[in-house]
Formats: sequence, C-alpha cells, structure tokens
Amino acid sequence: MSAEWAKLPTLTVEDKAIRQGGDFDPASMVATATDDLGNSLSDKAKVEGTYDVNTPGEYELTFTVTDKYGGKTVEKAKLVVKHPAPTLEVKKNTLAYGENFDPASLVVGSTGANWEGILPNVEDVAKINVNKSGEYRVRYTVTNPDGKRWKRLPR
Repeated sequence: MSAEWAKLPTLTVEDKAIRQGGDFDPASMVATATDDLGNSLSDKAKVEGTYDVNTPGEYELTFTVTDKYGGKTVEKAKLVVKHPAPTLEVKKNTLAYGENFDPASLVVGSTGANWEGILPNVEDVAKINVNKSGEYRVRYTVTNPDGKRWKRLPR
C-alpha cells in the first residue's frame, strides 16, 4: 500500500506598472496558475487588496488560487500607478527690438506637472540678445513627479 500526497497548485504573479488613469485588470498580473496535473487555474485566481488607478502610488495585491481538492497557494504582487507622462505646448514669439523677453510667456499649456516643473534651457535663454536681430531657439523641459521628462521647442 502506498499513499501519494496531493501537491499544492502553482501560482506565479508579476508586478505591473500602469500610468495614472490607465486600464487595468488584476488578472493580467497572473502569469500562471495550475493544479498538480498541469490544468490551468488562471481563471480561478482571486485577488484581494485595494488600488486606485487614478491615484499614483504602490499597491500590494494578494492572489489566491485553490484547486478542486482545496489545496491553496497565495502569492503577492505590486501594482505601481505612475503619474501621467508630462506634455508641454509652447509657441513661437516675435519681439520688437529691445523688448524684454520672458521665457514663461511662450508656454501655452502643460499636463502632468506644475509650473515649477517647466524649465527653459538656461543656456538657450542666455544666448538671447534682444538688442540684436535674429532667430533664437529656447528648449523647454517639463518633468513630472516620477522624473519622466518631455522636451519641446516652440513651433
């Protein structure tokens, strides 16, 4: 006489990162879930934990899979909700000879960062001579709280 012990189901989950407001299905974090015979249990994986796709941060989710014999396996994975990628819109401008230049006047709008995150390239601004005719280019960079940068030249 011999006895064979039932093996617990296997469950593999993966961490995931999405942008704020992005689509998310917790099932997408389940890489594999199988019983001891290799049958898929992915559609039976249950998830616990709270998250908000509209609030940047890290969220821990707990996944549980149970086979037909009541064998249970639990794994955890991390969902990271990142700030949206910043965008920046700047415009061209024509100055009269000798007129003061304010780099901020070229910024039309941005998303994903506050005003402090929008910076004109200092070297570009230093090259502008309002007492000399010519075309001058100023590069702008916007950075969101995650450190994602977006660069733009006036068009």
